[in-house]
Amino acid sequence: MNKSSIYISKGSKSPWKLIFPAICFLLALYIIFQSFSYVPKESQSSVEFFLVSILTVMPLLVVSIVFSTVKDFHFDFINKKYKIVKRIGFLGFGKWRTFETLNYISVYKTSDNFSEIKLWYNENKHYSIDIYRNEQEAINKGKELAKNLNLNIHTPDVDYEYSENKNEPIEIPENLRVIDAHISEGTRPFWHIILAALFFTGAFFSLILFYETFTLEMNKKNVRSYFDILELVMLLIIFGISFSLVKDYQFDFKNNQYKIISRIGPVKIGRWQSFKSLDYISVFKKDDYEYIINLWYNTNKHFSFCISNNSEKALKIGSELSKKLKIDLLDATNPHNKKWVEVTNP
Repeated sequence: MNKSSIYISKGSKSPWKLIFPAICFLLALYIIFQSFSYVPKESQSSVEFFLVSILTVMPLLVVSIVFSTVKDFHFDFINKKYKIVKRIGFLGFGKWRTFETLNYISVYKTSDNFSEIKLWYNENKHYSIDIYRNEQEAINKGKELAKNLNLNIHTPDVDYEYSENKNEPIEIPENLRVIDAHISEGTRPFWHIILAALFFTGAFFSLILFYETFTLEMNKKNVRSYFDILELVMLLIIFGISFSLVKDYQFDFKNNQYKIISRIGPVKIGRWQSFKSLDYISVFKKDDYEYIINLWYNTNKHFSFCISNNSEKALKIGSELSKKLKIDLLDATNPHNKKWVEVTNP
């Protein structure tokens, strides 16, 4: 590839992936059409009617936009510029930004078991190209992009690691399992708990309202009001979860397994998964005010434990984690001077 040329990577959506956003968009158009067809005669009622219609339509439009958006990647190697164009059909927007160097492409699994392609540039910065459910599809797309950009690619060892049938961890009775390390994000600030309680309480009373007002006599007014109540319930639950969710990480070194526990109050969800190796802890500078602590495992996968606004505090937490897990610590708070830190285990 001629590095002075301009490369454009055009994304596209599979037809089946456009069905859901198309349904949401058509439903939004239907509600808009019905709103104009059944406008109340009273001026005050008509204003309230339109406000309710807008509040109903907006989430549908947002969902249809999110699920139908694709990205185009433009690279101008002569002027060292790139542009990410977010496109819906033929409509797109984006702006040119500068870069110093393009470093490499990485493909690794997220904590949600998706495979993410990232382009790393300017030594320690990156942006997400795309996320895939299928690991091999992500690796193939990453290799194609790396070839076109003349870059190296870092992926898991697909020769023996990738398989359509995932290797499930061996089931071990809980009374025989030994937890070698338990790392917790701790507890939420008190004001987060208050907000979460208010959101969950609002969702609970909204469900009671739905139950008390529900009737089998269906008309357009009733359907619209039911839809609004259920939409409100979903939003309140989402907000409540976002202000109360905490994650814990448990490690069983004897059986090479880990478990990520998502915890909301007394409710805990998580399952054991296998790992090949715990590699190292890194303290990574995201920007001038944020430092991220990552635990790297299976060569190219990682957990992000916490974010700190102080490099010394982040390094202290990273040091404690490396001692607890008995692995190395990489100080990447200065992206131009990364160094391994010698950690003395107690």
